[in-house]
Amino acid sequence: FRCIKELANNALKYARASSINVNFEMLNGMFKITVQDDGIGFQYDPEYLQLESKSFGLFFIKERLDDLGGNMKISSKMNEGTSIVLMIPIK
Repeated sequence: FRCIKELANNALKYARASSINVNFEMLNGMFKITVQDDGIGFQYDPEYLQLESKSFGLFFIKERLDDLGGNMKISSKMNEGTSIVLMIPIK
């Protein structure tokens, strides 16, 4: 829940999104959560931002997913929005 809340807050605060979609799926023993927005997209490489202290929210999400054995994939294009997929194993 906190990861989804953080991603939604980021979309509103930084991406200036007007629409945020959250999708939940069960896929091959994994729980897949996709958070998509129509915001301005990342201005920098999302993988780099996960390591920066100024993007503590993404770092927190990655750490939380690591603890659960999951992972996160970020896809973003300038002025075309962002899609973030969280994969968490079902135990």
